[in-house]
Amino acid sequence: MPYLLAVAMASNVGSAATITGNPQNILIGSFSGISYGTFAAQLSPPAAIGLVLTIVLLALTYRSEFFGGNEDLTVTAPRVRMHRWLAAKSILVVIAMMAAFFAGQPPAKVGLIAGGVLLLTRVVRSERVYRKID
Repeated sequence: MPYLLAVAMASNVGSAATITGNPQNILIGSFSGISYGTFAAQLSPPAAIGLVLTIVLLALTYRSEFFGGNEDLTVTAPRVRMHRWLAAKSILVVIAMMAAFFAGQPPAKVGLIAGGVLLLTRVVRSERVYRKID
């Protein structure tokens, strides 16, 4: 339970740091005209403080889980298959998106172009992906 709460709380608190972090920030950024860099510079410190507070509160609430001592938490992870070209392409697109955001380009335009690049240059068939969705 503490790990599930940590993921939910950290993603919620951390999303406040950037314009693209959540829908409310996208609205604020697009209507106010605040640049991506200015927004991130102003809201990253409160988001970081929020993440630290989240960690502290979860550690205090679930003391036995984090400070219990004797239980071994090792888990054998299943082997993950990775499509290297797709991963590399996605990383390059994310880096280009972040550069465009900080260069002052509109987030909606950047997102649409980046999504289009990923869709047009795909090598994995959509049907194959859809079959794996629950």
